[in-house]
Amino acid sequence: MTRLCRRWARHSIRGIRAWASCPWRRVDRRARMAWLCVLCIYVGASACGGDGRGAEAEFEARPGAQRFALAGRVVSVEASERKATVEHDEVEGLMEAMTMQFLVKEQWALQAMAPGDRITATLVVDGARSWLQNVVVTRTGGAGDAESGEPVSPPGAPAPGTRLPELLLVDQDQRSVGESDFTDRVSVVTFIYTRCPLPDYCPLMMRRLNQTARELQARPDEAPHTQFLPVSVDPEYDTPAVLRQYAGEVVAERSEQPPKTGRATVTWRFLTGEPENVRAFAGFFGLVYEQQGDEIMHALRTAVIDPQGRVAVVLRGNEWTATDLLRHIDAANGSSRSAAR
Repeated sequence: MTRLCRRWARHSIRGIRAWASCPWRRVDRRARMAWLCVLCIYVGASACGGDGRGAEAEFEARPGAQRFALAGRVVSVEASERKATVEHDEVEGLMEAMTMQFLVKEQWALQAMAPGDRITATLVVDGARSWLQNVVVTRTGGAGDAESGEPVSPPGAPAPGTRLPELLLVDQDQRSVGESDFTDRVSVVTFIYTRCPLPDYCPLMMRRLNQTARELQARPDEAPHTQFLPVSVDPEYDTPAVLRQYAGEVVAERSEQPPKTGRATVTWRFLTGEPENVRAFAGFFGLVYEQQGDEIMHALRTAVIDPQGRVAVVLRGNEWTATDLLRHIDAANGSSRSAAR
């Protein structure tokens, strides 16, 4: 029986699958855990056998490759080695819950993840090879300071109070966007692209911004003037003309002029620019992305900027709600007023 199990465990993930159905599981728990530890070390060693920083061709699945839904908590990230260690839940049809190190296909995903994050991903098993792809951060592990309630910037993002860098972008009407456009109003910056096919990425960001805009417009006398600034990470395709059409399709309600105040509560400007300028602006917020065919593989960043042009908070992932964003908008407006006194 033991020989049979060893033979089945010859190839990393294949061995794990064999373990899921192996009769040897009937032995006591201590022996089972020891076996699993050895197996995890073997998987890590076999993953290290190739250069994780090699060409993307290493992650091209062959016909017959299997795919499994994986969910879990990030334990550590080794971006230079293109690996992440994940304490994952049971992978149905493959293996029980355990902690393992995986290769990760998308480099940007390694920049998006941080220890403590909850993620979902597709685990690809292709013969003796395996890796994670299509990673989504479903809950961040460090969204704020539990004791003080103060926002904590995600890794790579600017700290609250940091002033924006010089901007070299244009909006959907080909108007330049500069430092003066971030004064006397609260700004919400997010990163999208018009051809994004993933419903829980760019389309979800736009729905959340629309929900927030409606809430602001429902209280025009007290809401701060807020501008929403979606920035395209696909500037070569998303020209000002494309963004103008996109804005007409996705913005639920255009700016209103409340009769009591005579000012717009909400305005929208969709931004683009030269690729290097967009990448530099995204990088300021800790956002990395890369193009694969017609798709842009990117993480999610949404930032609130106070009326003095300073970063108030940077939200990572897609778990935040319109209520969360409203709270940050009001806080940014209030803190700016206090600082001005």
